[in-house]
Amino acid sequence: MRTARSFGSHTAETTFYAPLSNLLNTVGETLKPRVVFVAHPGSRGAGLPDGGLFPVTNRRQIEPLPNQRPERGAVEIKPPGESLATLAQSEQVRRYLVDPEKRITH
Repeated sequence: MRTARSFGSHTAETTFYAPLSNLLNTVGETLKPRVVFVAHPGSRGAGLPDGGLFPVTNRRQIEPLPNQRPERGAVEIKPPGESLATLAQSEQVRRYLVDPEKRITH
């Protein structure tokens, strides 16, 4: 990520998807059950997060099952310097925290 930024030829978010994916998947390998990061997992009624964290309960499972929710969390990638306090209070994050089918918070 530092190298990409040092060239000054990067996007605010998408340039960093691959390194973040590598980092999150490396950490996810150490968890039980294993957790994988999937970029743009699809909208489940709350918008399109930059990524989702999915548990892998079957050794042969590589991708999330159809309509599977990111049970371990949604990932929102922002450029360096963005205020996390502001993001945490945003409508975007609130939508991720509410189950659109049951309208309850997690």
